[in-house]
Amino acid sequence: MTQSKHRVVFFAYLFSIYGYLSINIGLPAYPTLQHYFHTNASQVKFSMTVFLFGYAIAQLFWGTLSDRFGRRKIILSANLVTLLGSYLTAVATSMPLFICGRLIEGIGVSYATVISRAILADACNKNEMQIAVAWVLVIIAIMPAVAPIIGGSLLFWFSWQVAYYFLLGFGVLVLLSSHLWLQETCSKCAVKLSLPNIFSLYTSLIKNEKFMEYLLSYSIILGGLITFYVFAPYLFVNGLHISARHYGYLLTLIGGAYIAGTMLTSFLTNKFSSQHILELGFIMTIVPLILFLVFLLARIFNPITVIIPMMFYALGCGFISPTSNALAMYSVAAKEKGSAAALLGATAIVCSSLFSAVTAKFAMDNLLAVTLFLCCVVVAAILILVLNNTSSRV
Repeated sequence: MTQSKHRVVFFAYLFSIYGYLSINIGLPAYPTLQHYFHTNASQVKFSMTVFLFGYAIAQLFWGTLSDRFGRRKIILSANLVTLLGSYLTAVATSMPLFICGRLIEGIGVSYATVISRAILADACNKNEMQIAVAWVLVIIAIMPAVAPIIGGSLLFWFSWQVAYYFLLGFGVLVLLSSHLWLQETCSKCAVKLSLPNIFSLYTSLIKNEKFMEYLLSYSIILGGLITFYVFAPYLFVNGLHISARHYGYLLTLIGGAYIAGTMLTSFLTNKFSSQHILELGFIMTIVPLILFLVFLLARIFNPITVIIPMMFYALGCGFISPTSNALAMYSVAAKEKGSAAALLGATAIVCSSLFSAVTAKFAMDNLLAVTLFLCCVVVAAILILVLNNTSSRV
């Protein structure tokens, strides 16, 4: 990689940190928010569903706009929207205002996911991108564990509002550094922007069978992991009686397994085909289902019986995510890469949002609930992969 490529990769990492910090830093305070706003758990969980919905849908617009106006303008504009959302969330005096602030924050910070992929596709070749994406996904794995530790500590020493002021300050740093040091990466960003053109662009992507295969397999599996992080406070704090300040340390084990998977993917990329790596990842996601079943039959419920199966699941995600991302991005034309990156990010978060909305209706503080949820996710992902491959051979 050239020096300019290294700078682009650095910003891709920075945007990824910002995006997933925004999702997860407030999670330890969720039980506290119930008392602060005098509301119930469903309303607090709904704020995450709304955030993820905004995060998902807005990516489609940021991606398409970046294909028309360039990546840099979108980064700066979306960052300002995010700062507004963080501020409104921090100063919220009621649950509706908190939800509104989180929605605006989700809409703004969603650029982080789509633009990080797009600038990597602009600057890197296929092998460079697969390695860079692997490290982006390492960050995605780490942040759901690190962010609650930061948020839990801020909650312990200060208040839940400080977590969102922390996000506000971090966003200002991202905005200033992007303005000063990140140049435009898209030399072919001149797609004509109109509703028929946008519709045609996304229709073309949806009709691309290979792209959709990688998109759906990645989105469902990663959506399952993100949703686990969303209901983790209730599982560990309410179900296993671990403090909000400390449960994030357990999640680092799951994040570590994800990192191991992405690192192994980088190592195996030059030795095995991407399809074989993908299949290995799906095999790994079946292992936790077996382990959960054994623990359920033995009636054992403790942190170990949750963490060990989820480490296998995260390991499988570590194989699937970078492989699916790289294959998806290089199955489309150059002019479609921004929109393809948007669809990749949006679909994963839509899955997370839908899964979060469903799990919010249930008490996700026991092993049976986690087992049933994960079983549905893995079976759905494998069925889509098998059916798509079967139809391709016909």
